[in-house]
Amino acid sequence: MGVRFVVDENIGRNLVNALRQIDYNIEHINDKFDRGTPDEKVLEYIGTNRYVLITKDEKIRKRPNEKALLLKYKIVAIFLGGRAMSIKQTHKQIVNAWEKMEAHAEQKLNQEVAGAFRVNAKGGTIEEIPLN
Repeated sequence: MGVRFVVDENIGRNLVNALRQIDYNIEHINDKFDRGTPDEKVLEYIGTNRYVLITKDEKIRKRPNEKALLLKYKIVAIFLGGRAMSIKQTHKQIVNAWEKMEAHAEQKLNQEVAGAFRVNAKGGTIEEIPLN
């Protein structure tokens, strides 16, 4: 089946729709939940369904309740670096990093452990970061 990604609400749905058009296995969290749904509920869904989270919200890995859920459900989270990026820049970032994101996510999923990665603004590099 391959790695299945879900994008947090802080990334636009139009971007996800464009990525789907070029056969990326990606969903938008607002396809399942209303905007503003508590992160705890969203993380439980992501973990239960073995999605990999793509988000700009690095606070998820630092807030105690959310960090605990990342660990409990062995969620792989990919954090997009770069501030105030346009939709076009974020699209390029994801496309440039896609193969690396898939490879890192697949490795963690196969190991059945949580993981966190940061993608630089241009999408050229991805680094593992601590869940704290």
